[in-house]
Amino acid sequence: MASPTPLLSVTVGEMLLRSTEEVPNQELFVFRHQDIRKTFCEVLQDSRNLAKGLLKLGLRPGDRVGMWGPNYYEWVTTQFATALAGMILVNVNPMYQTEELEYALRQVGVKALITPAEYRNSNYYRALSEVVPQLAREKEGIGLVHDNMLPQLKHLIIFGNEGRQFRGAWNFTDIVASGGKDEEELLEDLSRKISFDQPVNIQYTSGTTGFPKAATLSHHNVVNNAFFVGKRTGFDKKRSLELHGHSSFWWERRGGATGGPLPEDFLRPARQHTGTTGFPKAATLSHHNVVNNAFFVGKRTGFDKKRHVICIPNPLYHCFGCVMGTLAAVVHKATCVFPSPAFNAEKAIEAIEQEKCTVLYGTPTMHIDILGHPRRKDSDVSSLHVGYISGAPCPKSLCESLVTEMNLHDLVVLYGSTELSPVATCSFFEDPPFERIKNVGYGPLGGYGSRRLGLRGSQGAAGSAQDSERSHEAITPERWYNTGDTAVMNENGSINIVGRLKDMVIRGGENIYPAEVEQFLFKHHAVADVHIVGVPDERFGEELCAWVRLKDGHDAVTAEAIKEFCRGKIAACKIPRYVLFKKEHEFPLTATGKVRKAELRELSKKELGLQQIQSSFN
Repeated sequence: MASPTPLLSVTVGEMLLRSTEEVPNQELFVFRHQDIRKTFCEVLQDSRNLAKGLLKLGLRPGDRVGMWGPNYYEWVTTQFATALAGMILVNVNPMYQTEELEYALRQVGVKALITPAEYRNSNYYRALSEVVPQLAREKEGIGLVHDNMLPQLKHLIIFGNEGRQFRGAWNFTDIVASGGKDEEELLEDLSRKISFDQPVNIQYTSGTTGFPKAATLSHHNVVNNAFFVGKRTGFDKKRSLELHGHSSFWWERRGGATGGPLPEDFLRPARQHTGTTGFPKAATLSHHNVVNNAFFVGKRTGFDKKRHVICIPNPLYHCFGCVMGTLAAVVHKATCVFPSPAFNAEKAIEAIEQEKCTVLYGTPTMHIDILGHPRRKDSDVSSLHVGYISGAPCPKSLCESLVTEMNLHDLVVLYGSTELSPVATCSFFEDPPFERIKNVGYGPLGGYGSRRLGLRGSQGAAGSAQDSERSHEAITPERWYNTGDTAVMNENGSINIVGRLKDMVIRGGENIYPAEVEQFLFKHHAVADVHIVGVPDERFGEELCAWVRLKDGHDAVTAEAIKEFCRGKIAACKIPRYVLFKKEHEFPLTATGKVRKAELRELSKKELGLQQIQSSFN
C-alpha cells in the first residue's frame, strides 16, 4: 500500500534554498546562550560562506567533515555548508574522550574536524592533542595537520576561541571569510551536480562486536523521513499511515521468517530504540534521507499549517536534534530555539517562556528533569501544545504528567533508529493521549505472540560505512532492517514493544554499548573478567552495573578505583554507577560457558535493592 504523496527528490541544500525564497526574513535559528538570532536568509548566506571556505581548503564532494562539539550555531552552519558542497558531515559525540574520538575519526576517514576549543570541563583541543601529538609541532593559526596516527585528517578548524591561536588549527571565522569568486563559481557548479541520493551524513550507532559502526544516510533518506513523519502526525483527516512513503513491518517468528509487507494504515508506532551491542556505529545519511525525514515528520505534526517555535534541548550530534530539529524546521519553515549548549532544564524552561515555544522536544529523562525543576511551576509554559518524546522507552506516568502539567496535549511518541533516518513511525494525534503509549501500531490478524521486529522503506540507511559485513548483521539482503526489538502482537492486532534482543543500555536517551565499556575495563591491570548490564533507575531509565572479577592478589581494588580509572578516558555516562566484585563461580553461565546477562541483570537488581524502582523496563 503506497502513499498518495510522492517522495521528495531534493537535496538538503535545495530545501534550504526553497524555504529561504519563501520566508527569507523569518527567524530560523535562535541560540540563546550565544545571543545569536538568524533568519533563513542569514543562515543560507553563512552556510554558503563556510562552504566556500571549506572548498578553499581543498575539500571536495564526498570528503568527510567531522563536527565534535555541543549545540552551537557553528554546528548548524557546518551541517548545511557540507550539504551545499556535497561533503559528508560526520557527527562526533561531544562526550567522546580520547580513545573514542580516535576510533571515530579513523574509522570513517574524517578529513577535516571542526570543534570548539573547550566547553565547561571539556578541553577539546587538549584531548585532540593527545590523539594527534603532531599538533604541538605545528604552526599557530595554520590548520594543516600531518600526523601518522591519523593520516587522513588534514585540517583542524576551531571556533569560539576568542581570538586565540592554536597550533595546527585554523580559526573558524577566518575560514568563513576566506572563500572568493573562484569558490563561489565552484559552489554554484557543485550545487547543480549533487544528487538527492548521495550521502549527506554519517552518524554513529551501536556496534555488535565492540567497535563503532558508521551508518550512512542520504539526502533522500532524511528529507523524506522528516516530511512523511510530519505528515503522519499532522492534520490530515484521513486516518492512515505513510511510513516514509513506503514502509512496513517485518516479523520473524523464533525459528523462521513469516509474513510480508503489511498495509501501512495498520501501523501506529511509539518508541525509539537504536543499535545493538558494542561500540557505537556510524550511520551515513543522504540528502534524500534527511530532507524527507524532516518534511514528513513536520507535516505530520502540523508544522506546515503555521509557524511553530520548537524548543530543542536535545544534542545536535543525534538524529533527533539535527534531522527532526534543524532540518524539520527548514522543511516546514519553523523556528528552532536552542536553550543551552548541553541539556539544562532551567534554561529550557526559560526558553519556552521567553520565546513562546509551541513545541518541546526531549528524551524521557529530559522531560522528567523539566517537569521536576522548581522553576517550572512559576513559569508560563502555556504556549506549548506539541511534544516530541523519543530516544528511550517512555513510562506512562511521564506521558500523563506531560499532558496535564505541561499542556502537551498533542504528544507524539516516536519510534525508530539512526539507520532509519531516524524515525520509522510515530503515534497519532487523533488517538487519546494515553492510548498512544500502549502500543506501537497494528498489524494484520493471523498470528500472535513474540516476534522480532524489522522495518523496510525508503528511509533506510545505505549501510555501515566501510563495513559491509556488519551492515548485513542489521540489514538483510532484502533490505529489512533488524531493529533488535522483541514485540508482541495481541489478538486485536495491536503490537507492543516488550523488550530488546540486544544488550544495549539506554541511559537518559544515550545508547551505551556494554561491549565497549567491557573492553575498556579489561585494560585495568587488576581486572580478570567484567560484564556490564543495565539496571533500572527512576531518573535515567537505566544505569550501568559492572560485575568485576579481580585477578589474584588485587583484592584491595575498590569500586571507586574502577570508576576513577574510567574518568577522562570514556564518556561520563558510560562509567558504571554500580561495581560489584564477584568470584568466578558467582557468574551465571550457559551450558557453553557464556554469561547469562538476563540473569545477571536480575541478580544485580536484587542485590542492589532495585526491584521496586519504577523505570520504563519493569
